[in-house]
Amino acid sequence: MIPFGDLPGRYRRVTSRLRRWPFGHGVPNSEGVSSVPQAPPAAKVVLVVDDDREVREATTDLLTDMGYLTAAAGSGHAALGLLERGLAPAIMLVDLEMPGMNGDELCARVNALGFSAVPKIFISGSQQPAGLLERTGAAAFFRKPISVAQLQGLLASHDIHPASAQ
Repeated sequence: MIPFGDLPGRYRRVTSRLRRWPFGHGVPNSEGVSSVPQAPPAAKVVLVVDDDREVREATTDLLTDMGYLTAAAGSGHAALGLLERGLAPAIMLVDLEMPGMNGDELCARVNALGFSAVPKIFISGSQQPAGLLERTGAAAFFRKPISVAQLQGLLASHDIHPASAQ
């Protein structure tokens, strides 16, 4: 299922994986990870963490097409690897239900690494568990599908704007 209710099917195929990494090196592997993107100093990177490859690629492609700088990880462990190798995202869009390490656990580990000030937004197909935001320190929870307007508003509310506007 594509996570954008107002763009059904438009972003099902990846046209160019390199577009997602305009400031990095290499093509991401199946986990959505290769080298750590080296963004310009003032750039604000959106880290997308989702185990569903179609959703992850659709989200990063959409954000890239809108002018945002993105990085992607196909699992909680892959996201931690990016952070440990130097990625400093301005915001994280996190799927709640992932195998191996769910979004709840990922947020706890990300906070323990010193990224507690980075807003974490859950975007999930499931219902919001009771106490999730309080327990994880996440800024918000959205249920899929999320519209493009909601996504833009969400990013803007956290002072995240397309790279050309930064």
